[in-house]
Amino acid sequence: DRSPERSSITDAATARENKLLDEHGDTWAGAMGKWFGKKERVFEDGFLAGGGMTWTGKRSKLDELVADPGWRLVRALDNVDTELLLALIDRPELCSLRTVNCNYDAAVAIAKGPERSLEALHVHHLSHRDHDVDPVEDLGRLASLPALRELRLSSDKNAIVATYFAEAPVIERVQRLVVGEFDASMLDALGKRAGALRELE
Repeated sequence: DRSPERSSITDAATARENKLLDEHGDTWAGAMGKWFGKKERVFEDGFLAGGGMTWTGKRSKLDELVADPGWRLVRALDNVDTELLLALIDRPELCSLRTVNCNYDAAVAIAKGPERSLEALHVHHLSHRDHDVDPVEDLGRLASLPALRELRLSSDKNAIVATYFAEAPVIERVQRLVVGEFDASMLDALGKRAGALRELE
């Protein structure tokens, strides 16, 4: 847990950062800012590095979308529909892309696709309410992401997450695992799989 002093310092820094973004975010984002939600933009070293996308155009317009050289600095994509995401991640203009935040179907498509240089994969829902899925089978190895270091999962079924921890080979090689809420079954399953894990959140 954070100490009161540390929390106060962190909260103050966040407030200052938000104030600067409110005042200067549009200027810093430049022409590319229109493709990303104002509150979902991510900046690194003063440059737009991605965030949640708002673009809803056709795939036939992708050349126009990625014409700005600023796309070469984009490191993270979030809130992108599956078809657009899969079309974007292999574009040479997105040569710096390392983090993708996506739904289950997009994650499965990435897992079954060609080798890519992504380092972090955030999966919105490890399980669906409307149909059965098998995360261990679909996302257990993620061999198409040899550089993967961070895996972030959300699910409405703790038992599925616990099974994934216990059986998915990829758990042996990720260094950072983000789930949010843990129960005893998850921790027990994960405790038997030390691997490369360094951070648990």
